[in-house]
Amino acid sequence: MAKAKPVSPREFIRIWQTSDTVTEVSAKTGLTLNYVRFRGYYFRRHRVPLKPLTNGNYDGKYDWKELADYAKQLI
Repeated sequence: MAKAKPVSPREFIRIWQTSDTVTEVSAKTGLTLNYVRFRGYYFRRHRVPLKPLTNGNYDGKYDWKELADYAKQLI
C-alpha cells in the first residue's frame, strides 16, 4: 500500500468542514479512517471547532430496541 501524501492542517480542516462523513474525509485525503478520526480528535483538543461527522455507514435510522431484542434471541 502506498503511503498517503501529507495533508497540511489547513487542507485537512477544509476537507473535514466540506465533507459529510469521516469515510469521505479518508477518501479525499488518502489517510486511514483511524488516522482521520484521531486527527479530528487532536484538532478539537486544541480548540479547532470541527463539525461533527458520522462514519458514513450509519444513517441514524436504526431501531436500537429491535436490534437489542434480536441480539437476545441469538444467545
